[in-house]
Amino acid sequence: MKKTVTVWLLTQLIASVSAYCILYQTTYTETGTIPSINLNDTANTKNPLGIIEAQYLDSLGTENWKNYLESEKLFTAWAANGTFSKYQKLKLLTTIKNYKDKILPRYSQGENNSVIGLRKLIEEGVIDTHTMVILDSGGAHSVAMAVELVKKINAQPILMFDCEPIWPLGSNKHAIQVLATLLYFSAEEEMLKNQKLLDGPVVFVLDTHRDSSPLPGEIDNSYRINPEDLPSPQELINHEIRKVVIITEGNSKDWVSYSQVVDLGERIFEYNKAGIEIQRFGIEPWPKSENFLFPFPWGSAGK
Repeated sequence: MKKTVTVWLLTQLIASVSAYCILYQTTYTETGTIPSINLNDTANTKNPLGIIEAQYLDSLGTENWKNYLESEKLFTAWAANGTFSKYQKLKLLTTIKNYKDKILPRYSQGENNSVIGLRKLIEEGVIDTHTMVILDSGGAHSVAMAVELVKKINAQPILMFDCEPIWPLGSNKHAIQVLATLLYFSAEEEMLKNQKLLDGPVVFVLDTHRDSSPLPGEIDNSYRINPEDLPSPQELINHEIRKVVIITEGNSKDWVSYSQVVDLGERIFEYNKAGIEIQRFGIEPWPKSENFLFPFPWGSAGK
C-alpha cells in the first residue's frame, strides 16, 4: 500500500510539473494578431530569421525601412544627442549589415499592447519634465514605447542595446527581434527628430532579455547594465530630475511575468538613497494569464 501511494504521489508531481511547463510556455510565447508574414517560420524564405509578426511596411506605411539596412542610416535615426548621449550603447545597430538580405521589420501585438498601456501612464501625468524613464521591457516593446514617448512628450531616447545577435547561435534570441523593431520605426524616428525639439524627459531603452544564459551549443551574447552605465544620482539632481519611472514587462501589480534582471538594482538604490523618487509600473505585452508570476525584486514605489 505504501509503495502504491508513493508511486501515485510521484506520478501526480510529474504531471503537475509537466502542466506547469506547458502552461508557462503557452502563456509567455510571443504571438499576436496583427496582419503579417508567416510567423516564426525560419524555413520560410520570406522570413528566414523568424521575425515575430514580420511586416512588409514600416510604421509610416511605406517601404522606406529598406533605406535603413546600413548602420550609418540606423545611426542617423536613433543616435541621441545632448547631455545623456554619452550613455547610449549602439552595438546592435552596427550589425544590421550582417542581416540586410534577410531581416524584415517587426511590429507585433506585444508592441501594440505595450503602447496602449503606456498611453494610460501618460494620460495620468506619471511622466513629467523632471522624470527619467527606464523602459525595461522586452527590447521590441521598449522600442515601441520609446517612439510613443517621442511623439507624445518629445522624449529623448537613449538606446542601451550592447550586443550582436549572432543569429541563430546567440543565447539572446531577442536581439534580432529588437533590430527588426528598430527597422520598423527608423523612418518615423528620423522624421520625428527632424520635426521636433527633443527636449522632453530622457528615456533609457533597455531589453529585459539582455542576460539570457547560453544553452549547450550556443554562443553567449548576453550583457548587463552596470551602475556606471546610467547617470549618477548627482547628475540627475544637477539636471533637476527628481523622479525615476521604471516600466517593466509585467502587470500593474507588484509582479512581473518572470524573474526580472536585477542589474539595475544598485543604481536604483543609489537614486532612492539620494532622495530621488522611484516609481515602478508594469505593462503586460501579452496579457493572457496571471498564473506563475514572480515578485518584482525591488518591490514597488508606484502602481
